[in-house]
Amino acid sequence: MLQLLSYEIPLMLSIAGVAVSTGSLSIAGVVEAQRAKWLIIGPNILGFIIFILAAQAELERIPFDIPEAETEIVAGWLTEFSGRKLALLRLTEDVELFYLSGLATSLFLGGPLGPIIPGLEWLLYPIYFLLKSFIVLFLLSMLKSLFARLRIDEAVSFLWKYVLPLSVLQFLLVRVVA
Repeated sequence: MLQLLSYEIPLMLSIAGVAVSTGSLSIAGVVEAQRAKWLIIGPNILGFIIFILAAQAELERIPFDIPEAETEIVAGWLTEFSGRKLALLRLTEDVELFYLSGLATSLFLGGPLGPIIPGLEWLLYPIYFLLKSFIVLFLLSMLKSLFARLRIDEAVSFLWKYVLPLSVLQFLLVRVVA
């Protein structure tokens, strides 16, 4: 429970910073507000970094995979599953990963917005969105491969001592600038 609170609060504060910057609570409004400039440019870069770290913890991926702890036991809590159930559980993890990548793309990278050729918006918008989502997905995968699993006390300490104060600072900075 302590770990859950330690990453949920920074995640929500980074999203709240986006809402304050754009003046909208809808994803469509946030994307529309980024037509001139993506939110990753400016004070929300810190919010993007916090979002990526908190997303790793939300997805229980390395270095925050303490609840699963695949390295400690054969396959974590998935040891008891096989066949279709295991496949669906693994598919669910992959869908969650792509969902958070798409959310980061919409909140910080302008969603499907990009250079437009008149008449080809129907083709370019999905391509831009998928390309940006794959870049975020690559970033999340790099974080997983670069770091080792933290112990629960290390993870909670890192999240409470560094990430939470940074997220509060980022939110206040965005509030002052916006």
